Amino acid sequence: LFLNKKDLFEAKIKRVSLADPVAGRYTDYRDGVCRCGLGFPSEEECTCGVQRKAKQYCSDLFTRQNRNPEKTIFTHVTCATDTGNVKHVFNACKDIILHDAMQ
Repeated sequence: LFLNKKDLFEAKIKRVSLADPVAGRYTDYRDGVCRCGLGFPSEEECTCGVQRKAKQYCSDLFTRQNRNPEKTIFTHVTCATDTGNVKHVFNACKDIILHDAMQ
């Protein structure tokens, strides 16, 4: 599972919570808005934990749909314009594929 646009997500979660009770979307999300000021555009990671929790919440929305216990879903939060991130994700995917092929 590739969750792309990490930079835009980190910028937006500083202004808007995932929960939208008016529209009835993500009403079970309780972590609110990131207030630490870190994350994109800063190179530093968020210290309040909201960005990490919000990314995990989004990942869980997809992985909960998996009805096959034999299938493992690997989640990668990406920013396609960050070459270091793309290289890391590519190498992780390659390792997973090679590991599965050898079994």
